[in-house]
This record gives sequence, C-alpha cells and structure tokens, in this order.
Amino acid sequence: MTTHNPDRIVARIAAALDAVDTQPVDLDGGPFDVPLNRAAALWLIPWICEPTCRFGARAHAPRKDHTRALYAAPRDTHDALHILRELGAALATTSDGTLEFLAVSTEEFQATAAGDDDGHDDDDSARDDTSTAESATRHAAGRFRLTGTVSDGTWHIARAWPHATTAELREAFAILDLVDGTASAWARDAAEAAAIAALAAKSAAFLRTDPAQRHANSLAVTGAGIVVQDDRRPYLAMVVVRLRLAAGRWDVRTAQEADEARASAYLRSIA
Repeated sequence: MTTHNPDRIVARIAAALDAVDTQPVDLDGGPFDVPLNRAAALWLIPWICEPTCRFGARAHAPRKDHTRALYAAPRDTHDALHILRELGAALATTSDGTLEFLAVSTEEFQATAAGDDDGHDDDDSARDDTSTAESATRHAAGRFRLTGTVSDGTWHIARAWPHATTAELREAFAILDLVDGTASAWARDAAEAAAIAALAAKSAAFLRTDPAQRHANSLAVTGAGIVVQDDRRPYLAMVVVRLRLAAGRWDVRTAQEADEARASAYLRSIA
C-alpha cells in the first residue's frame, strides 16, 4: 500500500501546509510523551477529521542537514488499520532527532502540483477545484501537524497544529491506541457504550442493511464492552472521538456531518 517516492509526497504535504500558514505551536499543558512503537495511532486524528487526507511522516536526524520521509500514505486511506501498521514499521527506523506527522486535504495537496513538470505521483488522477464554503471547511479540517524529538524509544511531542492541549492529545491517544489490538473496553460504562452504538448507527461505516453488511459492519455491545470486526476498529475509534472530543481543537464535525448525510442518503435510496 505504500506510495512510491515518499520524500516528494511528504514535501508536497508540507508545502501545502506552509501555503496556509499552519506552523505548529506549543501544546497547551506542556509536552506529551508517547512510546514510539505506539505513536502511529496518532495518524488517525487527521484521518478522522478528513478521511481522504494525504498523510506523511518525516524525521530530521541530528548531525545531518536533510529531512527524510519515513512514510507517505496512499490516497485511498480506507484501510486505516493497515496504514497504521505500515507507519508503525516505518517509525521503527528512527531512534533520535525530530519527528513530524503532517496531513492536508487531498485537494490542497494536489494544488501544490500546479506547474510541476517533475512527473506524476501514483494517485494524483483526480482533483476537486470547487471553492464552496463547504469544501473550504473540509480542507481546513484536514490540516494537521505534530512535532517533537525522539529519544529512548519515546516521542516527546511538543508542538501541534491545530493548537491542541496536552489533555486533548492524551485522551485522543487513549482511544486510538485501542485500534491495533483486541480490547473491547471502548466505553467508560454501559451508558456510554449505548451512546457510542447509537452514534455508530448513523455512520456509513456501520451500515447494516443486508447480510453481508450485517457481518462486515457488526457491532455488539455487552455492558461497557463493544466488539467489531478488526477493520472496523479505526471507524469505531472515529465514533468515540466524535462523541468525546467534538468540542476540542480538531474539527471532527465536518467529516461527521458528511458521513451521516451519506448514510442517510443511502438508506433513503433503498427504502
């Protein structure tokens, strides 16, 4: 699934972010430390805000004059769990220096190719040139940066865009860290589990209108426990983030509204 020429792709993501002045700023509350071997889960934050975002990770090693790309996600980010695992393997190749996660909407990424005759990436075939308020909001939701130093197997995240708090980042990580695992403890109690299930029922990721969907998108609640298929775990995390962190610094509402509208339209079409 990895893209070819990740250095070029990550450089274009950074250029798109720089074009709209998204310089990361200090976390409110001080740095947040996360084990490097679990840090890949944080890529899901921009994916939740803009599921078609272009994402990349890069590192600047000490005593070297250049920054190298560690990973560039393909344009099709629906297999979020597989991307998380690929990114995790890529992060294992760095042991010190500065690490940065970057994301931008696909449309803003593609805009950096204007006038570029250096060849084409593997997935730049489509472009949305709409300039509506809705698309502008969606593009803004996909902009994301996290940066900090790596040492002793830990990523010391110090700066972010949007300007997040340490508490928000810690809570998001606690949810997203469950994705690549088997734990069913998604909810704090039975009432929250019921609220998560009700919110998931509005999402296109959990449509269950025929036998195939009922199997693939199954969601079972027992007390505070929730069980879904492995490839639905990122989408369950998406729903939990929407429930708990919608009032925070990341715009999760724009993608949620589009997702729920898509599910509603589909259900009307088959009624």
